[in-house]
Amino acid sequence: MPSCLSPSLPLRLPWRVALVLALSGAGAALAADAPRLLFASGPVEVRRSEGVQPAAVAGTALAPDDHLATGPDARVQLVLADGSRVSVQGNSRVRIAAAAVGGLDFIEGSVRVLPAPGTRDFVLRTRRATARVRGAAFSAAYNADGSVNVASEREPVEVCTPGGCVMAGDDNVRVRADSLRPTRTNARASWR
Repeated sequence: MPSCLSPSLPLRLPWRVALVLALSGAGAALAADAPRLLFASGPVEVRRSEGVQPAAVAGTALAPDDHLATGPDARVQLVLADGSRVSVQGNSRVRIAAAAVGGLDFIEGSVRVLPAPGTRDFVLRTRRATARVRGAAFSAAYNADGSVNVASEREPVEVCTPGGCVMAGDDNVRVRADSLRPTRTNARASWR
Protein backbone atom coordinates (compact mmCIF):
# COMPACT_ATOMS: atom_id res chain seq x y z
CA MET A 1 0.00 0.00 0.00
CA PRO A 2 1.59 3.35 -1.01
CA SER A 3 2.15 5.95 1.67
CA CYS A 4 0.90 9.55 1.56
CA LEU A 5 4.27 10.59 0.15
CA SER A 6 4.15 8.03 -2.62
CA PRO A 7 5.03 9.21 -6.14
CA SER A 8 1.65 7.79 -7.23
CA LEU A 9 -0.19 10.38 -5.11
CA PRO A 10 -0.49 13.00 -7.88
CA LEU A 11 -2.22 10.43 -10.10
CA ARG A 12 -4.64 9.47 -7.32
CA LEU A 13 -5.36 12.97 -6.06
CA PRO A 14 -7.73 14.11 -8.84
CA TRP A 15 -10.28 11.35 -8.27
CA ARG A 16 -10.10 11.96 -4.52
CA VAL A 17 -10.71 15.68 -4.98
CA ALA A 18 -13.60 14.93 -7.34
CA LEU A 19 -15.09 12.51 -4.80
CA VAL A 20 -14.82 15.05 -1.98
CA LEU A 21 -16.40 17.76 -4.15
CA ALA A 22 -19.22 15.46 -5.25
CA LEU A 23 -19.97 14.33 -1.70
CA SER A 24 -19.82 17.88 -0.35
CA GLY A 25 -22.14 19.25 -3.02
CA ALA A 26 -19.54 21.77 -4.16
CA GLY A 27 -19.50 20.22 -7.61
CA ALA A 28 -23.26 20.68 -8.11
CA ALA A 29 -22.78 23.63 -10.47
CA LEU A 30 -20.77 21.35 -12.75
CA ALA A 31 -23.45 18.67 -12.94
CA ALA A 32 -24.50 17.61 -16.43
CA ASP A 33 -28.08 18.74 -15.81
CA ALA A 34 -27.11 22.18 -14.50
CA PRO A 35 -28.22 25.12 -16.66
CA ARG A 36 -25.39 26.23 -18.95
CA LEU A 37 -24.57 28.47 -21.87
CA LEU A 38 -24.54 26.74 -25.25
CA PHE A 39 -23.13 29.74 -27.08
CA ALA A 40 -22.73 33.49 -26.74
CA SER A 41 -21.85 36.16 -29.25
CA GLY A 42 -21.44 39.86 -28.73
CA PRO A 43 -21.41 41.50 -25.31
CA VAL A 44 -23.00 39.05 -22.85
CA GLU A 45 -22.66 39.41 -19.09
CA VAL A 46 -23.30 36.78 -16.42
CA ARG A 47 -23.79 38.16 -12.90
CA ARG A 48 -23.92 35.94 -9.84
CA SER A 49 -25.64 36.91 -6.60
CA GLU A 50 -22.29 36.86 -4.78
CA GLY A 51 -20.87 39.35 -7.28
CA VAL A 52 -18.72 36.96 -9.32
CA GLN A 53 -18.83 37.53 -13.07
CA PRO A 54 -17.69 34.42 -14.95
CA ALA A 55 -16.82 34.68 -18.64
CA ALA A 56 -19.86 34.17 -20.85
CA VAL A 57 -18.55 31.38 -23.07
CA ALA A 58 -19.96 28.08 -24.29
CA GLY A 59 -20.16 25.58 -21.43
CA THR A 60 -20.34 28.17 -18.63
CA ALA A 61 -22.40 26.57 -15.84
CA LEU A 62 -25.24 28.72 -14.55
CA ALA A 63 -26.75 28.64 -11.08
CA PRO A 64 -30.12 29.76 -9.68
CA ASP A 65 -30.29 33.55 -9.37
CA ASP A 66 -27.64 34.10 -12.06
CA HIS A 67 -28.54 37.08 -14.26
CA LEU A 68 -27.74 37.19 -17.97
CA ALA A 69 -27.68 40.52 -19.79
CA THR A 70 -27.08 40.94 -23.51
CA GLY A 71 -25.83 44.09 -25.18
CA PRO A 72 -26.90 45.41 -28.58
CA ASP A 73 -26.57 42.80 -31.35
CA ALA A 74 -25.63 40.11 -28.81
CA ARG A 75 -27.12 36.62 -28.77
CA VAL A 76 -26.94 33.85 -26.22
CA GLN A 77 -28.48 30.41 -26.04
CA LEU A 78 -28.75 28.42 -22.84
CA VAL A 79 -30.11 25.08 -21.79
CA LEU A 80 -32.01 24.86 -18.49
CA ALA A 81 -31.85 21.98 -16.01
CA ASP A 82 -34.96 20.34 -17.54
CA GLY A 83 -33.47 20.46 -21.06
CA SER A 84 -35.47 23.47 -22.29
CA ARG A 85 -33.50 25.75 -24.60
CA VAL A 86 -33.77 29.52 -24.41
CA SER A 87 -32.39 31.99 -26.96
CA VAL A 88 -31.92 35.48 -25.55
CA GLN A 89 -31.71 38.36 -28.02
CA GLY A 90 -29.80 41.64 -27.82
CA ASN A 91 -30.73 44.19 -25.15
CA SER A 92 -32.42 41.52 -23.03
CA ARG A 93 -32.15 40.34 -19.44
CA VAL A 94 -33.16 37.05 -17.81
CA ARG A 95 -32.60 35.37 -14.44
CA ILE A 96 -32.14 31.64 -13.94
CA ALA A 97 -34.85 30.23 -11.66
CA ALA A 98 -34.26 27.55 -9.04
CA ALA A 99 -34.66 24.04 -10.51
CA ALA A 100 -37.52 23.33 -8.09
CA VAL A 101 -39.41 26.35 -9.46
CA GLY A 102 -38.41 25.85 -13.09
CA GLY A 103 -38.79 28.18 -16.01
CA LEU A 104 -37.20 31.57 -16.35
CA ASP A 105 -37.50 35.09 -14.97
CA PHE A 106 -37.88 37.25 -18.08
CA ILE A 107 -36.90 40.80 -17.15
CA GLU A 108 -36.45 42.70 -20.41
CA GLY A 109 -36.15 42.31 -24.19
CA SER A 110 -37.08 39.22 -26.18
CA VAL A 111 -36.57 35.47 -25.88
CA ARG A 112 -37.40 32.32 -27.82
CA VAL A 113 -38.14 29.16 -25.84
CA LEU A 114 -38.04 25.54 -26.96
CA PRO A 115 -39.52 23.65 -23.98
CA ALA A 116 -37.96 20.29 -23.21
CA PRO A 117 -39.87 17.28 -24.57
CA GLY A 118 -42.45 16.21 -22.02
CA THR A 119 -42.55 19.60 -20.29
CA ARG A 120 -46.16 20.26 -19.35
CA ASP A 121 -45.88 23.94 -18.42
CA PHE A 122 -42.99 26.29 -19.07
CA VAL A 123 -43.07 29.01 -16.41
CA LEU A 124 -42.24 32.48 -17.72
CA ARG A 125 -42.16 35.06 -14.93
CA THR A 126 -42.38 38.63 -16.21
CA ARG A 127 -42.21 41.92 -14.29
CA ARG A 128 -46.01 41.98 -13.99
CA ALA A 129 -47.22 38.39 -14.25
CA THR A 130 -46.34 34.73 -14.15
CA ALA A 131 -47.42 32.91 -17.29
CA ARG A 132 -47.53 29.16 -17.77
CA VAL A 133 -47.08 28.31 -21.41
CA ARG A 134 -48.21 24.85 -22.56
CA GLY A 135 -47.16 23.55 -25.92
CA ALA A 136 -44.26 23.83 -28.30
CA ALA A 137 -41.82 26.60 -29.18
CA PHE A 138 -42.79 30.19 -28.52
CA SER A 139 -41.32 33.68 -28.50
CA ALA A 140 -41.94 36.42 -25.98
CA ALA A 141 -41.14 40.11 -26.14
CA TYR A 142 -41.73 43.08 -23.89
CA ASN A 143 -43.87 45.97 -25.13
CA ALA A 144 -43.26 49.64 -24.26
CA ASP A 145 -46.11 49.52 -21.68
CA GLY A 146 -44.48 46.61 -19.76
CA SER A 147 -46.85 43.93 -21.06
CA VAL A 148 -45.44 40.88 -22.84
CA ASN A 149 -46.55 39.39 -26.16
CA VAL A 150 -46.29 35.63 -26.56
CA ALA A 151 -46.35 34.07 -30.04
CA SER A 152 -46.57 30.38 -30.89
CA GLU A 153 -44.25 29.11 -33.59
CA ARG A 154 -45.33 25.72 -34.91
CA GLU A 155 -48.17 24.51 -32.75
CA PRO A 156 -50.76 26.32 -30.65
CA VAL A 157 -49.68 27.20 -27.13
CA GLU A 158 -51.87 27.91 -24.14
CA VAL A 159 -50.88 30.93 -22.06
CA CYS A 160 -52.24 31.02 -18.51
CA THR A 161 -52.05 33.48 -15.62
CA PRO A 162 -54.00 33.30 -12.36
CA GLY A 163 -56.56 35.47 -14.22
CA GLY A 164 -57.29 32.80 -16.85
CA CYS A 165 -56.01 31.01 -19.96
CA VAL A 166 -56.00 31.74 -23.70
CA MET A 167 -54.93 29.53 -26.63
CA ALA A 168 -52.55 31.12 -29.12
CA GLY A 169 -52.61 29.57 -32.57
CA ASP A 170 -52.08 31.89 -35.52
CA ASP A 171 -52.72 34.87 -33.28
CA ASN A 172 -50.64 36.12 -30.37
CA VAL A 173 -51.35 36.65 -26.72
CA ARG A 174 -50.63 39.70 -24.57
CA VAL A 175 -49.87 39.12 -20.87
CA ARG A 176 -50.58 42.26 -18.83
CA ALA A 177 -50.91 41.23 -15.16
CA ASP A 178 -51.48 38.23 -12.89
CA SER A 179 -55.02 39.35 -12.12
CA LEU A 180 -55.96 39.68 -15.82
CA ARG A 181 -56.69 36.94 -18.30
CA PRO A 182 -54.24 37.11 -21.24
CA THR A 183 -55.79 38.64 -24.37
CA ARG A 184 -55.42 37.89 -28.06
CA THR A 185 -53.59 40.49 -30.12
CA ASN A 186 -52.45 40.98 -33.70
CA ALA A 187 -49.08 42.35 -32.57
CA ARG A 188 -46.33 39.77 -33.01
CA ALA A 189 -43.76 39.13 -30.34
CA SER A 190 -40.80 41.02 -31.76
CA TRP A 191 -38.07 38.41 -32.25
CA ARG A 192 -35.19 40.76 -33.02
